[in-house]
Amino acid sequence: MKERRVHARYPVSWPARLWIGDDVFAEVRAIEVSRGGARVSVSRRVAALVKVSMWFRLEVFPDPARPIFCVGEVRHRTAGSVGLPVAPSASTPSSWWSGRRLPPLIRRSGRCRAPPA
Repeated sequence: MKERRVHARYPVSWPARLWIGDDVFAEVRAIEVSRGGARVSVSRRVAALVKVSMWFRLEVFPDPARPIFCVGEVRHRTAGSVGLPVAPSASTPSSWWSGRRLPPLIRRSGRCRAPPA
């Protein structure tokens, strides 16, 4: 399969919520983020509900006081993770998800490993 990724990925460990319906969400964990997407760790039960091409809202909490709200379409799914390109929702300033803003945000959160070389 040809690699389609255009932005650097950063390994993180941030709590997140994957909204499955208007009033139903699953507690998940963001394990990789980039300017254009995220991969979240999910339980097998949640993975069974998620299908490729479905759209979801995602709330990521690198800082509990300033969550990042985004939306995205599932591009791939395994038994333990879901990957989706994301875009900030109207309630999140675009600067929060910009390429320049993401690495400092990751460093400040204190809940990540060094970016891959």
